[in-house]
Amino acid sequence: MYGIGIAHATGDQASDRQRADDAARTDIARQLRVTINASLTSTTRENTVTGIAYDTKQVIESSVSITLDGVEINKRHYDKKHKTYYALARLNRQHAADRFGQDVQSATQRAGGFLNQAHRHQAEGATYRAFLTLLQAAGERASVDVEESMYRVLASNSVDGLLAGEGLGGSGFKPDNAEIEQMINRMVANMSFEKIAGDGQSIHQGRIDQPLTARLTTRWEQKTIPVSGFPVRFDITQGYGKLDQRGTSGTDGDIRSSVYRMLPGGEPFSEVVTTIDTAAIRTQASSGPMIDRWLNLLGEVQARYRMNPGEFGLEDGLGELAFRLSRHLPEDRSMVVGRFTYEDTRVAGPFTGPLRRVLKKELSELVPGRLIEQVSLSATAARYGNPETVETFARSAQADAVVWGDYWEQGDSILVSARLTGSDGVRLASAQIFMPRAAVTYVVRPPAIDPDLPAPPANGIPIHIWTDRGDGGLYVEGDRLAVFVQTESDGYLRLLYRQVDGTIIQIFPNSMSGDERVIADQVVAIPDAEAAYDFVVQPPFGVEYLVAIAGSIPFAPPTGREINGGILLHGTMTDVIKRLTRDKAWYGQAIYRMTTVER
Repeated sequence: MYGIGIAHATGDQASDRQRADDAARTDIARQLRVTINASLTSTTRENTVTGIAYDTKQVIESSVSITLDGVEINKRHYDKKHKTYYALARLNRQHAADRFGQDVQSATQRAGGFLNQAHRHQAEGATYRAFLTLLQAAGERASVDVEESMYRVLASNSVDGLLAGEGLGGSGFKPDNAEIEQMINRMVANMSFEKIAGDGQSIHQGRIDQPLTARLTTRWEQKTIPVSGFPVRFDITQGYGKLDQRGTSGTDGDIRSSVYRMLPGGEPFSEVVTTIDTAAIRTQASSGPMIDRWLNLLGEVQARYRMNPGEFGLEDGLGELAFRLSRHLPEDRSMVVGRFTYEDTRVAGPFTGPLRRVLKKELSELVPGRLIEQVSLSATAARYGNPETVETFARSAQADAVVWGDYWEQGDSILVSARLTGSDGVRLASAQIFMPRAAVTYVVRPPAIDPDLPAPPANGIPIHIWTDRGDGGLYVEGDRLAVFVQTESDGYLRLLYRQVDGTIIQIFPNSMSGDERVIADQVVAIPDAEAAYDFVVQPPFGVEYLVAIAGSIPFAPPTGREINGGILLHGTMTDVIKRLTRDKAWYGQAIYRMTTVER
């Protein structure tokens, strides 16, 4: 083969000759590529045995940087008249073909060695190792596709006759691509999950009775055999929960996942899909279009398990509730768990504490780092508006949304209704869950509201009372109580505390507090930051009340004995308020209900 190179003179003789030489060498490479491409205008063919498509034209065009060793400059000539340098390059076709043939032979020998290893691994039952070894064989063989094409062109006495007669099909080097790909395809195309167990179970309080199992098999030499050593994964595609997500098929092809929790997430059923873990295989195998195609085929091998929802328990019931709400909260938002009270009484019963604790736990797992655990409705809460509203609770906690709601008994079940409300008061989501009464070991219905708590006067002084835990707050033995009161008129203040056993104590003013006078719209903290006393939650425990009364003139002096700094008063709350106000209707009244529990 000959190539001609031409370079116009620039005055630099050495450089001009070199450019002509390079152009001559390039002409030979161009002839090879152009000849092949001109004859292979459409070379895509389908191999019906392996199902793999080859695009030879694409392979050849990818060889633009191929180097042809052994090209010699046969003659040089300088045309003085036209000031042009010429070079004639010559390539010995047979010598060049031999060099390409050596490269191809070496690669096919390595590929053959991998094939023998794959057979040994398969005979030993190491299916996954056999598959990876086959991929190595395919990679070795594919690495010399271009070299083999060039070898066949150079080794032929008639390039055009070779191309026209047989294209680039077939190979004189063994094993060829078709043989290797046929073996891989036979393994991949026949792979499937069989003997699926655990499908169709009912979920009882977040648990299922059987683990999810299946057997991975394939066809090999006319037999169905177990596939061992393949990485597999289990993914929850509907609902949510916890399970063994990754595993490896055993020597018998079996795979298994233990399910630790499964919830439908508001859907009619939960679903788990097991697939071959192609991402794990990709980290151990070389890359390439063919390998990607095989891995895509493996990714379609699946087994599906559907679980039907059953009866909820306390934790999984509240977990389901949390999941339904959390889906409506944008990722960059925060939330806080607010009040939960019994029916429409706005009273927090003993069940409120466990309900809020479990709900916080479930939400923290679903929206990690975005759940605000502690809330303090301090004196500054008044600047956000009415301290008894959900919006104020959210803003004071500097949260984007608050979860709150109520619960009640319905026959043998407990219904928990939860709402997700933004700090602007807009309802974002709501959800309900039924739980069997037997699944809740706590007292649900709070003690009856004290009939002796008097209604406030119709035209009394407007007054608000709250604590650092919102309306219906839960307090555990040993907790410190901080109370905030705000009136809309100047006047005088008394704060009374009714214990669950009916005992009434005046806790403000007391022997260690300051003046009882208050200023309009100013928030009074009891105790304030400089006080020498604390209110600490102690027995008895249950639903208790704080009652604030405000008047425009001083109240009657209380009659009772001192107890722990406060004043123990006699009679019912109605009796006490009548004595303090002298049975007048010019005072204001606000009541705060709270629940105290043993630690």
